[in-house]
Amino acid sequence: MRVVENDLLGSLIIIGAFSLVIIVVEVWARLSDPNPEVTRKTVHLSGGLGCLFFPFFIESPIWVFILACLFTAFFYISAKIGTLKSLNSVSRKSRGSEYYPIAVFVVFYICQDKLWLYFISILILSVSDAAAALIGSSYGKIHYKVGKDDVKSLEGSFFFWILTFMTIQILLLLMTDLPRINCILCALLISFLLTGIEAVSIKGTDNIFVPLITCYGLLKITTKPTEEIAFQCVSLFVILLIIQFFVHKLKLMSIRESIIFIIFAYATWSLGSIDWGIPVFTSFFLYCAIRHFLKESDQYELSTTGLIRILITPLIILLIANAAVQYSFFYGAFLTATIVCCCCALWIHTRFSIKLSPAKRFIGALSTGLFSSVTVIAVTVMFQKNFPLNAFIWIPLISMVVIAGYDWVTADKMNGPGLKHATLIMIPASFLSSLVYLLIQYQGLILVWHPKY
Repeated sequence: MRVVENDLLGSLIIIGAFSLVIIVVEVWARLSDPNPEVTRKTVHLSGGLGCLFFPFFIESPIWVFILACLFTAFFYISAKIGTLKSLNSVSRKSRGSEYYPIAVFVVFYICQDKLWLYFISILILSVSDAAAALIGSSYGKIHYKVGKDDVKSLEGSFFFWILTFMTIQILLLLMTDLPRINCILCALLISFLLTGIEAVSIKGTDNIFVPLITCYGLLKITTKPTEEIAFQCVSLFVILLIIQFFVHKLKLMSIRESIIFIIFAYATWSLGSIDWGIPVFTSFFLYCAIRHFLKESDQYELSTTGLIRILITPLIILLIANAAVQYSFFYGAFLTATIVCCCCALWIHTRFSIKLSPAKRFIGALSTGLFSSVTVIAVTVMFQKNFPLNAFIWIPLISMVVIAGYDWVTADKMNGPGLKHATLIMIPASFLSSLVYLLIQYQGLILVWHPKY
């Protein structure tokens, strides 16, 4: 029900209301000198609650876009010139205030005919996020690092999960016709995923990722039957336990990186199918086995940037396949990119562990490509009824050529700062391998892969 019929008038009312909030909190910040985190989150919370009224004052997304641009520019300029003590006095670097209006616009655009989804996304963005920050900064005792300068608390993450779970469950019950059990299961699944996303986000990026994943996740999961939602919940917890066991046992990565990998592994399982998840898990276990076999070497943890560079190409292919609903067409490319990323990661660890001459290094790179690709393909097709037999030829061949080229390019970049360049080169290596596979498939030299679990 519209309160104001004219979008311009509605936009002016919203600008006035937000301006009043900022002025009041700014006066409070300058006169009383409260905790900077409190004033910052007060603005975010008040602004978020005000955004709940957008559908009643504005109909056109264009006007919301204009408002988002205005407020983003205002927050950016105020951060640059050092005004707005209420927002810019926190010691940590954050772009959260600038991302906030953009996220509201995107959510408004996506949820135009789904008021329940808009309310859930905005409430999580405002209430859950603010509570996590305030509880964490005031009462947090158990802390964990999620970046060079970003530290979060277990208490803050716990309150984020509780509030997110309650928000999703209550609004699904009140504003949709979903069965009660579906509402509970959907809330359980999405709240855990969002808690992980919020925990690993730095510099305010949670203000973008949390609402968008809320929309995407709920749009997907609320259409599933009860049994499927329950299976997804169980899958997430099983994946979490298994991966965390190996990560802790072998000291593969820190908390932030392990959460990122868990979310990625679950995404392959959920957005794709078990066929998309198996190569990822096989590659992970193969990497763990090599790490254990070469345990006499100096152990090191994967960095966040290194891990993201490993995962980015397979993730993009998965998202494209999911958006285009062309799983069969992109499956071989996904498998090839996953294998090449696994080969590169294994080769980096091998190079760190064993000193090799150039000739032995070349043979070792080819052997790593052959062994890894054949192993991952063999395990993958064990669970499938239909696959192209010549994949056992083409994918290992692509992997060996790419890993040999990768070794040649990164020959002097495996120590110290050069390692960053070695992991960066994984992106074009995996992208090129998937592109070559698609080209071979397009030429009819390999059949389109139709995975059937």
